[in-house]
Amino acid sequence: MGDGDVCHRRPDAGPNRLMPHDRPGNPEPENRNPPVTPPGMVSPTGSREASGPAVVTDEALVRAYQAAPASKEGQAAAERLFGRYHERVYFWCLRLARDHHRAQDLAQEALLVAIRDLGQFQGRSQFSTWLYTVVRRRCIRLLRRERILVDDSVDPDAIEAPAADPATRVGSEEEERWLRRKAIEILDPMEATALFLRCDEGLSVDEITRLLAVPGASGARGLLQAARRHLRAALEERP
Repeated sequence: MGDGDVCHRRPDAGPNRLMPHDRPGNPEPENRNPPVTPPGMVSPTGSREASGPAVVTDEALVRAYQAAPASKEGQAAAERLFGRYHERVYFWCLRLARDHHRAQDLAQEALLVAIRDLGQFQGRSQFSTWLYTVVRRRCIRLLRRERILVDDSVDPDAIEAPAADPATRVGSEEEERWLRRKAIEILDPMEATALFLRCDEGLSVDEITRLLAVPGASGARGLLQAARRHLRAALEERP
């Protein structure tokens, strides 16, 4: 090694290892490999990196809303929370409704119910599990209510009947209860049974036909069509 070489050999570095930081005037760094924290995550020291947005859990947003639901902060937390699930809720509803436009309507109604009930969420399950339960129950309830009067797959002509608009004709739980009582009062027992199997149990026309042993080519389809015609007529005559 020449006199102009400024590298020095450390005693513990072995005979052939030269340490460039041992140059005169260059202090040894305290940490040659500092930990790297991914953007947006909390570092080991507890500080948050400024290079990315903070990661906020669903549960944290729920707590922020429940702490002050009417405040600007609470409303912002709810908006951020449900904004994460808009698309997922739509697809949940689509599986049940099997129609794009109806799924959109159902998703909107189900989200309104979930927002209304968010204060009751107690954290016993994940928020996504709770939301799915709320959405599914609401969708089933609305679809079951509508099918008392309208079932496109069974009675396509009913769409043209003025009384068959579910948004105006079966718009409340009180009206649904009235229709159910009326069904028991005015329908043939087989018609009423077929209607409730279809609306409440979700059985297909073929399943109802087999279960009730309905004779004839139309099977349970004829029973369901007759039941809805009678109920629509009764609803038209209702004061």
